[in-house]
Amino acid sequence: MIHTDERILERLAEEGHAPAWMTASDLDYERFHVSRRCKRLAEAEFVEREERAGFADEWYITTWGVLYLRGELDADLRRLDPGMRPGGRIRPGWYAGFEEAKG
Repeated sequence: MIHTDERILERLAEEGHAPAWMTASDLDYERFHVSRRCKRLAEAEFVEREERAGFADEWYITTWGVLYLRGELDADLRRLDPGMRPGGRIRPGWYAGFEEAKG
């Protein structure tokens, strides 16, 4: 959790929902930065995204986000689920010593 995240959550709590570009404009941040932080906050379940065909996606604050702003939740205790490792990035068994090297 960084300072930008707290400001985004505060803004969404005030507005109820908003697209990333509007939040960025209101907070005087770059749209790309706010969008990236919203995605990260969504991974921790502090915000949710509503996809709208033909329009900018809107972000909503969740109960977890509200609890964090009230000081009733420690963000460090919200554990993100690790992503899947791409198939081509797994080390072969011989690297870990599970089988003998071939060749």
